[in-house]
Amino acid sequence: MYLRSIGRNTAEIDELALHVRREAYGFAFCAMAGLFVCVHVLEKAGVIPDFRWSSMQLVLTMLALLIVGAAISSRRFR
Repeated sequence: MYLRSIGRNTAEIDELALHVRREAYGFAFCAMAGLFVCVHVLEKAGVIPDFRWSSMQLVLTMLALLIVGAAISSRRFR
């Protein structure tokens, strides 16, 4: 049902909003991947020993990065 609602919502929005949404998802994905790499390197170096991501931290971090990406992208197209 969730995937169907995304597809239906995507069909109803205009091209600019779709572009902003895709750019926000791309920013969030790349920033999260970079964050994972940085945390892994810092953990291996001993700067942050035994760091573990909880599921709530992952969800909140991804949501925050998605919001930042949407803000950057929407501001760019004003």
